[in-house]
Amino acid sequence: GSVVVVEIDGQAHPVRSHATTVGDVLRQAGIELYPEDILTPGLEAPIVAGQPIAIRRARPVALSADGETSQIRTHATTVGQLLSEAGIQIGSGDEIWFRMLADGADPACSFAPGSGQGCGRLVEAAAPLYAEPALQLETSDDDPPFITLRRATPITLSDHGVTTTLYTTAATVGQVLDGQGVTLFLADEVMPPLQARIVQGTAITVRRSVPVQIEADGRVIHT
Repeated sequence: GSVVVVEIDGQAHPVRSHATTVGDVLRQAGIELYPEDILTPGLEAPIVAGQPIAIRRARPVALSADGETSQIRTHATTVGQLLSEAGIQIGSGDEIWFRMLADGADPACSFAPGSGQGCGRLVEAAAPLYAEPALQLETSDDDPPFITLRRATPITLSDHGVTTTLYTTAATVGQVLDGQGVTLFLADEVMPPLQARIVQGTAITVRRSVPVQIEADGRVIHT
């Protein structure tokens, strides 16, 4: 048989075969294709002397968004491209988390209060799916990158008589105020309370205490 070069993600693999079509060469060599892989030329194309068979592997990625978790194969190079490919739009305030289980991330991580621990790192849509091209060949189906999209919840915050609409992924009222840099004084009132869970439409109101000056027995007391 003749020698046919099969290039997989740029790496050459010489294959000796009597097959006359691309598909038969791959079958004889035990090279399996996923539907998302890009093959040039096609399976039914005849073997041409000196012409290599090129395969661009689609890489496995685990994606969790809108209550569904799935593993897909993609040619996307950035997190944003992956989400767009999956038909997922990123809304105002949404967060994208990236993790690799091989890096020690908790496979059952939770975004409960104190979120983020063991759930990877917060990234932008332009973040690469892989730190460097060489890693594309080392990632196995058992340890794909894991992308989690956290949807932001619309709420309102009223402070000093000004009401603002916010989009937040915070879990509690206290986390919202902390994230917004809101300073509270001892006598200030917050409704709902700081420990209350955030749900869609939560309306947070901060009622500021008023300083009072009291004069008694020649002394001035400020509260």
